[in-house]
Amino acid sequence: MKKSSLFIFIILFVVGVLIWFILCFNAKVKYDRARQSLLAGQPEPYKVVQMTPEMSSLLDEIKKDWVKQYSETDGPYADTLRLVGLEPTVENLIYLLNYEMPDYSFFYLWRNKKALIMGQGKALLLPISIDAAIHVTENESTAMIRATKTAVQIFSDTVGGLKESMYYVAGENSKQEGTIKHNQNGQ
Repeated sequence: MKKSSLFIFIILFVVGVLIWFILCFNAKVKYDRARQSLLAGQPEPYKVVQMTPEMSSLLDEIKKDWVKQYSETDGPYADTLRLVGLEPTVENLIYLLNYEMPDYSFFYLWRNKKALIMGQGKALLLPISIDAAIHVTENESTAMIRATKTAVQIFSDTVGGLKESMYYVAGENSKQEGTIKHNQNGQ
């Protein structure tokens, strides 16, 4: 009687471990597939660069002389940060833009779920940067990403939340470039 109950317990234990292993292996395959597809379209991590005095004066010039295309507090970047469980701040935005998904873990399944959420959040954002850098002020409350030579995105921590702004140079060349793109799209 004791031998048969011990034998049944061992069989049930082995079957349980096999089922757990099969489920985890299936989850690992799906995780790795998602990880590869998310990594495929992503550039190298952005360099986080302290703003030089020249870059700070460029930032002041941008805010003063360039055309503001949009400016929104708690816009799409802040929404994405909240979606992945982070507070909308410049620091967390930089963290998410440079996030790299870790390898699958058989023992920390919650970490795999969090990594997938973070990876998908990063894929939603990924701004274009001509210099692959995020320029930050000394106190790290403002960040600037140069999308093109004539367009920048600026992110600032404010009392109301993360402020997201896009500026571009107003001038003859930018108008012509916009017209060319507009005509190429057939609109």
